[in-house]
Amino acid sequence: MVSGQKNIMDFIGLSVNKTGQLSFLTELCTLGSLDDLHDKINLREPKRFWEIATGLFLALMHLHLYKLIHRDIACRNLLVTEDNR
Repeated sequence: MVSGQKNIMDFIGLSVNKTGQLSFLTELCTLGSLDDLHDKINLREPKRFWEIATGLFLALMHLHLYKLIHRDIACRNLLVTEDNR
């Protein structure tokens, strides 16, 4: 399991419903995706942009240490917690 990096969401477990549909259980990311935040806050403000970019780079470096590749890096897949992680 990949852990120990604050910008990678915690994986809690798996759930299977009555029809056999599999769901991943993760920590709650209450602010939604960066896609959702585009209309609410200015993500291009330099300080905020570099905080987001640095967090992304650190998370990807951490995944690389485990020889993992994220194959769909997009704003819709970058989720934000209440404490901006």
